[in-house]
Amino acid sequence: MLHNRAQAGAWSIEAVAEVLEQSGETSPDEAKATAMRLGNIFGDETTIEDTEVESDERAFLWNMMLEGLVTVETQHRPHPEHGRTWRYFYWHLVPPQRLLEEETEEDEEEETVYDELPQDVWRRAAA
Repeated sequence: MLHNRAQAGAWSIEAVAEVLEQSGETSPDEAKATAMRLGNIFGDETTIEDTEVESDERAFLWNMMLEGLVTVETQHRPHPEHGRTWRYFYWHLVPPQRLLEEETEEDEEEETVYDELPQDVWRRAAA
């Protein structure tokens, strides 16, 4: 198994639920349910091998990857029994602190020249 990428104690159901709630896209109940489901899948780990995951959990994890809550890593290495190269997949929980950092970065978008133009410039003149 890979080493955990998150710091010990950095991931908790409460912390992830709070981040999901703060995003404004998830109700408190949905946020808690999502965080609890992730906690049930990962247990005390922040990294798990894909072979440890059931198919319905895998579908959930793919959705969580699209939401930015988990990442997936692929490794290519020889199979221990026959030596051919196999792909191994690992799921990683994204620490809540990193989720908050990404949210802050999105809020701080740089202004462009188009942001400085007055709104009436965007109206099409009638011919």
